[in-house]
Amino acid sequence: MVFPNAEGSPRHRSTIAHDGLRPALKRAGLRPVTIHSLRHTLASALIMQGHPITQVAHLLGHSSPTITLSVYSHWFKDAKTDAVAGLAKLVCAPANKKW
Repeated sequence: MVFPNAEGSPRHRSTIAHDGLRPALKRAGLRPVTIHSLRHTLASALIMQGHPITQVAHLLGHSSPTITLSVYSHWFKDAKTDAVAGLAKLVCAPANKKW
C-alpha cells in the first residue's frame, strides 16, 4: 500500500489527491494531473523503456497482460526493435559455434 492513513488503512484516492498530490504539484509549479493520469504515465514509461508487458500488467494490478495490451497497445505500433536482427544472428551463426 502506498498511501495508508495513520491507522494503516487505505486512504481514498480523492483524499490523497486533495491532501497530497494537488498541493505538491502546486508547490512544484506543475500543472494539475490526476492519480489516474500518473498511473498511465507509469505504464507508458515502462513500456517505452522495453519492460515486459507481463511485468507492467502485474505492477498495474491487471488480471492479465491482455488487459494491459488492450489499453497501451498504441505504444507498440512504432516501436523499433532489433528482434529481426537478433533472429538473423541466431539463424546465421557459424556452424562451429557452440550453443
